[in-house]
Amino acid sequence: MFKDILTQIGQPDVLLQSDARQLFNRDKPLPCDLVLINADVGFGLSAPDIIRFLTRDNLVPAWCKFVIVSSDTSYQLSAPIFRYLQTEILHLPVNFQNIRYLVYRTITSIKLFKPILAKLHKMAPAELVKKVTDINIKNRDPILDDELLVMKLQLLMQAKQPELALKLANKIKDPACQFRELAYINLV
Repeated sequence: MFKDILTQIGQPDVLLQSDARQLFNRDKPLPCDLVLINADVGFGLSAPDIIRFLTRDNLVPAWCKFVIVSSDTSYQLSAPIFRYLQTEILHLPVNFQNIRYLVYRTITSIKLFKPILAKLHKMAPAELVKKVTDINIKNRDPILDDELLVMKLQLLMQAKQPELALKLANKIKDPACQFRELAYINLV
């Protein structure tokens, strides 16, 4: 179903993996921008396990967005995974509009942040702060606005600018997301 919907909206290059264990035997990165993972992948693995493995071993680009697909509404309360692009929860059942909106947000985020994330570790902190603060996040979509704010504050923390990150965190509209990010900044 996901492949059919993605093809309909102009994203035909889709890799389907029925067994998540096959990801553990890779020796080269997956060239992907968006990864959808079932919340319970079986074999004693969870979606967060797979995400941690793929990111720790650099098997996906830094700008890759993860989406956990779950029918359990309480899954939203599970511990967040700190990545540059926000890990999302997509509740089943999904429809064409859900997937189209998710792809739109992913494309928008990647357009804004891929140029920075592609050379993240080569930039000096001052250059990173300038590039991050120059990003315009004025959208009409409050969910996307929150994701872009989270992304900016993650990069500001990378540039060792917690005071700027705190100012941005206070602008996040979703209270759970704001609390999570403020807690993260204070822990770091």
